[in-house]
Amino acid sequence: AVSERLHSCRQDGAASLCGDGDFRQRLRGIPALLANISGSAESVHTAPASGWREAGLSLLATGKVGVVLLAGGLGTRVGHGGPKGMLDIGLPSHRSLFQMHIESILAQHSEAVASYSTTDVIPTSVDIYIMTSPMLYSTIANAFEVHDFFGAKRSNIHFFNQSVLPCFNLDGTLATTRNNDPGSGSAGTDTLSVSVSPGGHGDLFHALAASGLLSHMEQRQVEYIFSFNVDNPLAVAPDPTYLGFCQEAGSDLCLKTVDHERDQEHLNSIVLDAAPASSSSSSSSSSSSSSSSSS
Repeated sequence: AVSERLHSCRQDGAASLCGDGDFRQRLRGIPALLANISGSAESVHTAPASGWREAGLSLLATGKVGVVLLAGGLGTRVGHGGPKGMLDIGLPSHRSLFQMHIESILAQHSEAVASYSTTDVIPTSVDIYIMTSPMLYSTIANAFEVHDFFGAKRSNIHFFNQSVLPCFNLDGTLATTRNNDPGSGSAGTDTLSVSVSPGGHGDLFHALAASGLLSHMEQRQVEYIFSFNVDNPLAVAPDPTYLGFCQEAGSDLCLKTVDHERDQEHLNSIVLDAAPASSSSSSSSSSSSSSSSSS
């Protein structure tokens, strides 16, 4: 578990994972409570995790959390020609990924509201921001319309597009696409256009700002953004315990990860800056891979 690795780094140095120096210093910006975490990821009902969960439920119940679902990709790698979110992954219920995620979000929010129904907390709804691509926007929006937004309120679902950027060849030249115009003479006319592709997850912050949804979040007094990928069916979104942890950490960014289970596994790695801010930068790779992120 990630928590066990953090504890191990603090106790024995774990040079193979952490490198030289103090691990907590390399995690600058995150309070020292991180280095004091012990136990496994499964012990989520014990202190301090129980306190984190209560804090997270409060954030959800009071509308301080917005959920961002990254859903602009095609499912071509798994033989699905449509948006990943519309994929049936073989469950007995045949629920799509979109349905699974929206129902999970609503369930977490309902639990939060129920937890504070007898207090002075005024429950609010949860806003869900879905990043698509220009190629898939209409298909995804129509799917939500057809399925009555999977139980969510229409006013709480917000679609926005990632940017479209030009593609380049390996030699640095612009990639082009040959188009045939059958309307120009019997043989048609070939024209060239610049190949473009959606900006991907890295375009999230720019796309939110360009769409005006960052301003919408400010108006709704959203303080935390829980972001995750549509092709992660195991994501607990939004995870109240994790939200409470991020709030206590006081960090601008928290990242939930899973460990590699075997060598050469095709998962991303987290790279930490091993140098103090005042010195030259170097990096060391941990053995965690990106799963979902929040705040």
